Amino acid sequence: MLSGKYPIMKSDEEIILSKNLAPGTSITLLEPTYYRYAIALFYGDGGMDIIINMLTKNSLIKLYGYEQAIEPVIDSTISIEAVNEGVTEQMTPTIRITYIDW
Repeated sequence: MLSGKYPIMKSDEEIILSKNLAPGTSITLLEPTYYRYAIALFYGDGGMDIIINMLTKNSLIKLYGYEQAIEPVIDSTISIEAVNEGVTEQMTPTIRITYIDW
């Protein structure tokens, strides 16, 4: 953290842990949240039939639960939802959002 003649800056992270998801159901993993600068890291440790929808100010990013990805977020509100399109219970992936703010 810098202070003094510089604006106060902070960095932090949110970790969204894996959750069991029944067949045909969906869950909101992240309510709409504003980030000035952030990176969303998708670990790829989710189920084969899990679809992740990350909605930003300008786009909808779709990933499978088993895909690893890094998505930058700049001056945007994001929300994340998971859907189980399979016939068995599966896990959502772990997601880490690292951000800086001032």
